[in-house]
Amino acid sequence: MRRIPTAQEMLEIATKEDFIRKLPRRKRRFVELYTLLLDPKKVAKEMRLSLTTIYKYMKDKKVQQAIEYQKEIISMRNQVTQDYYITKLKEIVEDKSVKASERISAIQLLAKITGHLADKTPDGAQIVIFKQEGLVPAQEDKTIDIQITKAE
Repeated sequence: MRRIPTAQEMLEIATKEDFIRKLPRRKRRFVELYTLLLDPKKVAKEMRLSLTTIYKYMKDKKVQQAIEYQKEIISMRNQVTQDYYITKLKEIVEDKSVKASERISAIQLLAKITGHLADKTPDGAQIVIFKQEGLVPAQEDKTIDIQITKAE
C-alpha cells in the first residue's frame, strides 16, 4: 500500500523540480538522461555531444545538485530508497544458490550505488574501492582494492 506524501514532501518535490526546470535546456536534458542511464558515454551518444562536454556538465555544481535532486524526486515518487536496493543486493550476494556471475554483478552494482566505484582512470581502467562491512557476518570487516582493466 502506497503512502500518501505529506504537504512538506510535496513542497520539497516542487522546490527541487523548480530548481531543475531553471537549468538551461541542454543541462536539464543531461540531468534527465544521466539519472536514467547512469553512463556518461551513453548520455553523450544520446545527446550527440562529446564526452568532454558531458564531463564539463558533470563538474558543474548546479548540474551535480540537480542530479541529486532528480534522484531524490524519483525515490520519493517511487517510494524506493537506496536502503531498499542495498538490502536486496546484499541478499543476492549472500545467497549461495545464486550463480557466481550474478553475485559479482550484484557486488559491482552495490559498489556503484554506495559510491565505492570510482570514476574511470585516463587509461580506461576502473578502480573499485570496496569496504566490506557486514556483508558476511562470520568474517571480519576488511577493505578490498580491485582494479578492473579492459581486456585487449
